[in-house]
Amino acid sequence: MNTAARFASIVCLGLVAFVFAVDSGPATATPPPAGTLRQIVRERVLARTGQTGVLDVVALRLRLERQVRKEIKQFEQAFNAHDAKAVATQWSPQGVYLDDRGTEYKGRENIEKLYAALFAEYSNVQAVTTVEDVRIVNAFTAIEQGCTAVTLTPGGEPSMGRYIATHVRKGRTWLMVSVEDLPDVRQDAANAVQDLAWLIGTWHAATPQLNMETSYQYVCDGAFLQRIWVTRSGTNIISQGMQLIGWDAPTAQLASWTYDALGSVDKGLWVPDQQGWEIKATGALRNGTPFSATYLMQRTGDNTLTVNSINRFVADVALPELPELTFTRTPATP
Repeated sequence: MNTAARFASIVCLGLVAFVFAVDSGPATATPPPAGTLRQIVRERVLARTGQTGVLDVVALRLRLERQVRKEIKQFEQAFNAHDAKAVATQWSPQGVYLDDRGTEYKGRENIEKLYAALFAEYSNVQAVTTVEDVRIVNAFTAIEQGCTAVTLTPGGEPSMGRYIATHVRKGRTWLMVSVEDLPDVRQDAANAVQDLAWLIGTWHAATPQLNMETSYQYVCDGAFLQRIWVTRSGTNIISQGMQLIGWDAPTAQLASWTYDALGSVDKGLWVPDQQGWEIKATGALRNGTPFSATYLMQRTGDNTLTVNSINRFVADVALPELPELTFTRTPATP
């Protein structure tokens, strides 16, 4: 059997339950002979799709998707009508809703109570749902992704949220078995960068041998914080470079990308602690030799901060820790 034939067979068998479940004809006490089951399924599918010889799988998927989208629209209408019972019936009896704070509501009864409380507190709440994707997994399962804009009061600022929902088919009705609110990565990114607003400005630190200056400013409409630094020994520049600090989508956390004039680069992952940040950086020197270090940056006052450099390695060679540096913010020029 060639690939196309195998695919057609799998599709036919996968749609067996769908065809017989929605068939409005009388039930048969005696099942058809096994040898004719596929033929019967094919004839019924073709009859329902209006085809005469070709099974249009795409048309069947579109039909199922339309059914799911119809149920989604009914959910929105029930929400905006403040009908908690009608909203809850969109879930299966054992359905689960997980909100963006991690609170889980199990079963229609609890979900109905949740929405009833919401409608009682906000008598004018309204929602607009934008469906981004409906993926038909099989004849009984669909996965929906989208976003909602909820307005608590007329003319108020809408609260945006994203979600993922799993629907199952019961007869001709699609019910939600699980809905999960997803974290708003855009808001996380904005909040993460705003947490570093106290760094804006120019800072200085000095040792008996070196004089260091570093400055921070927002770039790209506030999406990133840019750090520029230069280290001098007397009038000689020892090192200088640039660093971008912002949200890193793959790791879902604050990160930095550092480039110095000598050609080394690194990426640091920022983890907050009680007084500042722990930054674990890995990178490579200009010749490709790997290096890593951990930086501890703590805010010690409105205009002071300390930086420690520990766990320093070049290739497999451990380097000594550097003395703690204290930076002081330069007063802004009037």
